[in-house]
This record gives sequence, C-alpha cells and structure tokens, in this order.
Amino acid sequence: MRQAVACSALVIGVLLISCGNIGGPFQRSPGEVVKAFYAAANEGRYSDAEEMLAEDAKRAIKGELGQLAGGFKAICDKNTKDGTVDRLEIQKEETRGEGASVVVKIYYKDGSTKDDDKNSLIKENGAWKLTFGD
Repeated sequence: MRQAVACSALVIGVLLISCGNIGGPFQRSPGEVVKAFYAAANEGRYSDAEEMLAEDAKRAIKGELGQLAGGFKAICDKNTKDGTVDRLEIQKEETRGEGASVVVKIYYKDGSTKDDDKNSLIKENGAWKLTFGD
C-alpha cells in the first residue's frame, strides 16, 4: 500500500516536466510545466507527458513501483480521472535554487475538485522537470 501511495505521489509530483525547453527566454516556469504535464496526460499524449519527467521519475515509473501501479498510462489516467481534468489553478509556486514546488487545485469535468495537489520539480539540463518530492 505504501508503495502505491509513494508511486501516486511520484506521478503527481513528476507530472511537471518541461517538454524540452532548455534555458533561454522561453523556458517554462515550474507552474507552466505542471500545467503542460496535466494537459498532455489528460489528452492521452503519454509520450509528451513522460518527456516532462526527471530521469529519476522515469526510472521509477519504468521500475517495480510503476509496474505495481499499472504503468505510466494507468498512473496518468488515475491522476486525470481518465482524461476528465477541466482546468488547473496554481495555488502556490515556490522556487529555491534548482528545486521547485507547485501546489495546484484540479477541477474535473464532473464538478469535483482535488485541493492541495503538490508537485515537486528539479532543473535538469536547464529545464524544469517533475520528480519525486516531499
């Protein structure tokens, strides 16, 4: 059970990777990465969503914990309630050096919400990526 919870927390936190923007004036903020990750996962663009993950998160998803959760697609589908995310509201965004934390409220098409969804990010090769976090 703890492994499933840890894996779910990883996916939520990891869903914030920056889709290949490396440095420069057009680099995505941590909050933009989180929104892009959820948009890709919500639309079933799993390979795009996976590109937003840090290397440690990718390894975890492909490892035993990820397989116990049913794989990356199942994790994305669970976190988006099968592609029914309507919108995200950034409640808090904090950056400290090469680490960041983004807390969002998720609004689903059925009218339900998920509050205080915390996502952890790190900078890899100049771009923000979703990772395991606290």
